[in-house]
Amino acid sequence: MSSNRDARFPSFFLVVTFRLPGWRGAIPLAFPLFAVEDLLESAGYLASALFFVCPGLARRARVDLGGRASACACAPGVSTGNARAKERGSIGFSLSWLFALARLVRTLRHQGRFTLVEVLEGSSGTEMAVRLV
Repeated sequence: MSSNRDARFPSFFLVVTFRLPGWRGAIPLAFPLFAVEDLLESAGYLASALFFVCPGLARRARVDLGGRASACACAPGVSTGNARAKERGSIGFSLSWLFALARLVRTLRHQGRFTLVEVLEGSSGTEMAVRLV
């Protein structure tokens, strides 16, 4: 016998709703979660393929943990000890964030419909809600 918890209907949209003072209605912004998930996965695969096909890109601009382009490991004054392995490791780690975010979006989708955040400012009448529907 399956429980009601096992039969959750997945959520398809992340809806951010703003209600500002002096405005009649709410301002909804909807983001399709399935498209965001596919976009993150596709960007990860595309970047992986690009760095595999053009390893010169990895040598010219090494991607560090913050996602910023830093100096090349073969630049003057930079230690070149095992530089290629360091480049591959840091790029691989940065690309894994894209796949981790895609898994996070997939997990949120399969949790069903729920309200993630709801903020009510009583004195000014401003409201904001983030829901997965």
